[in-house]
Amino acid sequence: MGQSLKTNISLELWVKYRQIIKEFLEDNHMLMDFAILQERILEKCAILLNEDTSQEKRYMGLKQLLEMSEDLESLYSRNVFDAIRRVCSRIEDSPRLSIAVVNDNQQMTDGFVYFMIQNIGKCTVTLSDDYIVLFKQEGHPERKIAIDSIRDLQSGFITGGKAKLVINGLEDSVSVNLAVFKRTNIEKEKSYVIQAKYSISVT
Repeated sequence: MGQSLKTNISLELWVKYRQIIKEFLEDNHMLMDFAILQERILEKCAILLNEDTSQEKRYMGLKQLLEMSEDLESLYSRNVFDAIRRVCSRIEDSPRLSIAVVNDNQQMTDGFVYFMIQNIGKCTVTLSDDYIVLFKQEGHPERKIAIDSIRDLQSGFITGGKAKLVINGLEDSVSVNLAVFKRTNIEKEKSYVIQAKYSISVT
C-alpha cells in the first residue's frame, strides 16, 4: 500500500480518516512514522481546518506545521505535507486581510475603537459587498460596521473605520472582537477571513 499511495489526497481527507489510516497501518505492520505524523501534524490540522478558525490563523498555523517535518520522511508524511502546501497556496491566491486596533496604547478616549484593515493578498477585496466587517463588544450584540472610506481594497491598500463602545462608567477595560467574514451561499454560515481580539483601556 505504501508504495502505491494515491497522490494529491486533500488535507481534509487526511484529517477526516487519520485514525482509520493509523489503525489499518498498525494492523498491517506498516505504521512507519504515521503515529508521530498524526500526533504532531494531523491533530493540529484538524483544529486549524475547523470552520470557526479564520483564514489567516489557519494559514499561519499551517505554515508553522510545515517547519515541523523533521524526521517525518515516509511516503505518508510527504503526501500530508504536500497537501498542507496546497492549502497554503490556495489561501495565498485568495483574498487576504489583516485587521488591527489603532487607538494609542489601545486606550479609548472619545468613546470609539478605531481600526485599520489592510489587503495583504493579491486580490481586490470589496468591503460591505461580499466581505463584511463585524464588531463585538463582550456582553453586547455583534454589529456590522460600515466602511465609509476606501471600500475597494486593492493589494497593499489600507482602509479603516470606527466602532462606538457601550460604556457604563464602571469598567477599567473592555474586551472587543473585530472580524471580517465572507458571505457564503449557505444561510447563516460565515467564512472568517480574519479575526482579532483586543482589550481596550477605558479612560
